Amino acid sequence: MKYTATKAWQKLTVKAGNILQVHYGTIYLHIGDTEPTESDDGLIVSSTVNFNEDYTVWVRTNSYADVNSDFVIQ
Repeated sequence: MKYTATKAWQKLTVKAGNILQVHYGTIYLHIGDTEPTESDDGLIVSSTVNFNEDYTVWVRTNSYADVNSDFVIQ
């Protein structure tokens, strides 16, 4: 499924075997049930992440400009 990361955090569920692939830009990826804070943004992803377990993740764009980042989870 295709998503667009914006400045606001989005909460998603990924399943074991899913792949998150960034198509444009870079995103912050935070693993956990609670929404991240500014001081705990998580990982910066610009390509692909493979998931070996089910996770709740939070994503947002890595840009401070008004630029969104497209990504897919499949």
